[in-house]
Amino acid sequence: MVGLVAGFSLMVVMAVAWHFGRRGSAAQYFFGGGQLNASAAGISGAISMVSCISFISVPGEVLRLGPSVAAAEIAVMPLVFAFGAWWLRRLPKHAMTPFERVRRVHGAGMGRAAALLFILMRLSWMGLLLHAAGIGLGALLGVSSLVQHLLVLALGMLAMAYSSVGGLRSIVITDVFQAAVLVVSALAVIACAYDMLLSDGSAVRWPSHWQTPPLLALRPNSRSVVGALLSSGSWWLCVLLADQVLLQRYFAAGEQRVRALGVQLVAGTLIWSLIGAVGLVLSLLYTARPDVLGALALTQADSVFPYFVAGTLPPAVRGLVLAAFLAATMSSVDSGLNAVALIWQRDVQGVEQEALSVRRGARSTLVVATLVLAWAFLAGAVAESVFELTARTTDLMLAPLACLVALSWQRSRRLAWFVTTISLVSALLVSFPGLAHPLGVHPPEIDVVWIRPLSLASAATVAACALILARTRSALSP
Repeated sequence: MVGLVAGFSLMVVMAVAWHFGRRGSAAQYFFGGGQLNASAAGISGAISMVSCISFISVPGEVLRLGPSVAAAEIAVMPLVFAFGAWWLRRLPKHAMTPFERVRRVHGAGMGRAAALLFILMRLSWMGLLLHAAGIGLGALLGVSSLVQHLLVLALGMLAMAYSSVGGLRSIVITDVFQAAVLVVSALAVIACAYDMLLSDGSAVRWPSHWQTPPLLALRPNSRSVVGALLSSGSWWLCVLLADQVLLQRYFAAGEQRVRALGVQLVAGTLIWSLIGAVGLVLSLLYTARPDVLGALALTQADSVFPYFVAGTLPPAVRGLVLAAFLAATMSSVDSGLNAVALIWQRDVQGVEQEALSVRRGARSTLVVATLVLAWAFLAGAVAESVFELTARTTDLMLAPLACLVALSWQRSRRLAWFVTTISLVSALLVSFPGLAHPLGVHPPEIDVVWIRPLSLASAATVAACALILARTRSALSP
């Protein structure tokens, strides 16, 4: 039953890809002809932001820390919509990538640098995502490390075939189906866990290990309300400025791009709330009946959800969770592959819109997918936790990339290079403080959620000082 439910989900995905396979022009392949349904594009954007990493880590974080921090991250959504709507209206009507203006204002070299930084970030993200998928599938299915590697290879090849054949329209359509699978699976897990909680008359008690999170904390592995707000807010700021995966869906919605953003935020809030609710009900079950979860310690919180699914749920629900896990993985990987294929042609090779090629896009998708698979297997040799490694490698590139795009709205190329360098150095020092030790500098170790906020803050400070100084000199000059 488990394999039947998960296999049916994958069959639907591949059938849709085959139906839309290589039909029409490059505009249809990369943007769905610019006439995608705004609601579908928004739901697709929401599910593409949910990965198998978050599918495991969010319930674990709620179990360990309570729902306060997760709720704080959702609280920024009204501000996200206000900024996103303003920003999307400022972008050109026929924009294809966020780096076109960088190339036009600061030259082909800087536009190419921004594009390559995005590609490197997405390669790292997708590789670590597949690596985490192998670990998660191993826990859910109880298989050996060799089978985990084979599963990673199979997932990568499926995403490669699906992305190279179907194009954005098929990705969006199957993302809507995958979002439905994820929602249904989360509801099924909540129902099963709550029924188990009440089945023997156990009292529902608020977990005693939960503590009120501090307002502010910088220490490693120490979450705080301010840290959650700044981390979530800075993430949205960066992706709205410079993440092609999201922006490509807004561009594909044509005149309805702001509506697509609104639908995405509503759908994303629903999905994240359901994943958080899974963590909440597991926390209640952990408190009332720790025997059901194998008496796992709180330090093993990330293992509680896979353990509960593998050892407790009935086969049909277990198959639903497995299908949702695969959906979260596939939606993130196929979206990234399609976006990277477009960025490579448009911003690295400098191909004009009329000359974009579906065949070249499919070919570059295969190359990128091969690199992603290679990194997925190499990541297994890294001793650090995959969740920490993801934050330390991808987040350090996201903020500098957003700085490059933001500074394309002023004309100083030198300032753009300088501010972006400052942002990258700040992110590196927060992510890997040991890099400064040979220079005699010993920066403190800071929690990974501060990588983006501190990187953006340092860049904004330098940019503001430079612009104020330039205006002061201009005012004082005769």
